[in-house]
Parts: sequence; C-alpha cells; structure tokens
Amino acid sequence: MRPFLFGNSIFRQARCLELGLEYKDIGLLEYFYQLTLSTNLTYIRKKEIIYDDGLERDVFYFYITYKKIKEDMPILKWGERSLRESITKLENVGLVKRFKFENRVVNSKGHIIMPGARMLYLAVNVQPLLESTTEHVVGRDTSLKAFIVNRDINQSYEPQISFKDNEFTYLNPGMNLNKLNVLEDFFNQFEQILLKYLKMLLTNKSLSYFNDLTVRLKNNNAVVIKFWKEETVKSIISQNCFKLEQAIVDTYKQLCNKITYLENKN
Repeated sequence: MRPFLFGNSIFRQARCLELGLEYKDIGLLEYFYQLTLSTNLTYIRKKEIIYDDGLERDVFYFYITYKKIKEDMPILKWGERSLRESITKLENVGLVKRFKFENRVVNSKGHIIMPGARMLYLAVNVQPLLESTTEHVVGRDTSLKAFIVNRDINQSYEPQISFKDNEFTYLNPGMNLNKLNVLEDFFNQFEQILLKYLKMLLTNKSLSYFNDLTVRLKNNNAVVIKFWKEETVKSIISQNCFKLEQAIVDTYKQLCNKITYLENKN
C-alpha cells in the first residue's frame, strides 16, 4: 500500500482508511486544502480555541459554492447532494468545519453577512490525518513468565502491545528494565541489539521501515520504541508487531545474560 496520496505526506492512506474515507472524499479534501493556499479567496477570519492549550488562534473560513466545486472538479461527477454528503463526512471526522452564521460578520472583502445566512464557508484542519489512534493487542511471547515471582501477577500474566504511527510500546510483567540501567550506554546497546534481532526476523523491505529508531523506558516493565521514518505507519507496524515483540524480548534476555556474566566475573 502506498503510504501517501497525491504525493503529499499529509494525506496518509492508512489514516484515511481508519477514518472511513474513500478516494473521492480525499480528492475533495485535497481540493479544499489547495484552495486554502490561494491568496485570492474570500474568507472570514475568526478567533477560536483549537488546541488544548486554551489559546485563541485565527481560523480562516473560505467561501466556496457547489457550482465552483463542480466546475473545478468535473472528474468527481457529483451532484450537489453527493458533494453535501462528502463534505458532511469530512466534517464528521474533523477535517473540515462549516462557519455558523450566528452573528453578523464581515468577510475579507468588507461585505456584511447577516445571521442565518446559508452561504458555505469552510475551514480545513488536516490534524486528524496526522494523528493516529492507538491500537492495542495481547502479546504472544510468554517466555518471561518464569521470571515473575509474584503469584497473582504470574497467574494473570499477559504481555501488552500498543502502537500507532511511528511508535510501538511493549509491556511485559516479566521484564525488570531498571535492572538494565547498570549497563554502560544502556540505550545505545538496547537499540543496537534490537536491530540485530530485527535483521534476523524481517525481510530487507520490512526492515527498512524500522532501522531508524530510538528506545526509551516507559516504566520498569514497558519499553517505547519511536520510529523516525514517516512511512512507518500503524498498518506496517501491525503487520510486524509480534516480530517486534520477539526482538524486544530477545534483546532483554541478551542484556540480562550480559549483566549475569559481569556479576559472575566480578
């Protein structure tokens, strides 16, 4: 599957599928997105809180008509009803927002628009395409269960995997990651050994999505891997999640064996 549509990294195909969008919906969104880059549009500017920081920012709603869409995009072969449905779909997932004429406003050309107007002014927000919901699955590797002394934890032993675009989190109650911190240059060692195991488990093509990574500890039992290639999207991680799990567990075991060796040597 191609990671991006229209050669634009904003339009992630996997994320579009998650949002339930079809190719025509994305074609319409890309059309709106390109319109927002124009300096000749008629628009309404409004201060709105759009992020969790509580700060107000300028949001630009541009003027568009169904007639204009059909003239510019005849390839869609849509009537007004189909266009309305697609715009509503984009609105429902937060990619576009209609301006609500609740008060008198003045547009960028100085025209006064009264409350209740039925004109179509849209703002585009591509942020939902950049965000990925987190997927959760149960891990398969039970080889660390024998290291759990606590009976209750041992009986309910269940590794947990969660991932989204560019990020993979693995929690295993059998890991004692704080124990590994005594190793010099621990994180660099973990990353190097992890890549060694991934090379053994993955094809060259699959490995290309994961060979640029960093590791950090979430807590004593969980490790977070961040991938730095834009193409390492959730669907690709999903296809290889259990191989990633195996590589993490094998890396953990090798580092534990190294600590044991150093302790015995001393």
